[in-house]
Amino acid sequence: MMSNVVMRTEKQANVDYLCHQQPPGNSCGFYTIHHLRIVMKKTNLEKSEDLDLPTNHVDQSVLSSIRTELAAFLLTQVIDEKGEFHYPRRGC
Repeated sequence: MMSNVVMRTEKQANVDYLCHQQPPGNSCGFYTIHHLRIVMKKTNLEKSEDLDLPTNHVDQSVLSSIRTELAAFLLTQVIDEKGEFHYPRRGC
C-alpha cells in the first residue's frame, strides 16, 4: 500500500510579526541567548505567533549579564578539568 506523500520544493515562513533588530556589531550570539531565555519561560505556546519578543535593542546591562554568565560557565564547566563538560584534548 502506497502512502500519499506531498513533496514541497519551497520553504514557507511566517513573517507577519515584528522581529528584534540588533545593532551592528558582534552581539548576535547574545541576542540569541536572550531570545532562548524568553522562549524557555513560555513553554505552553500553540502557535509561533503567540511568542511576543521585544523589538527594541537589548539593554547593555542584559548583554553584560549574559556575557558574565557565559564566561563563568565556560571557565568552571568546560575549561576547568573538574568541570562537568570538560573534554581533555588528546594528542595535541
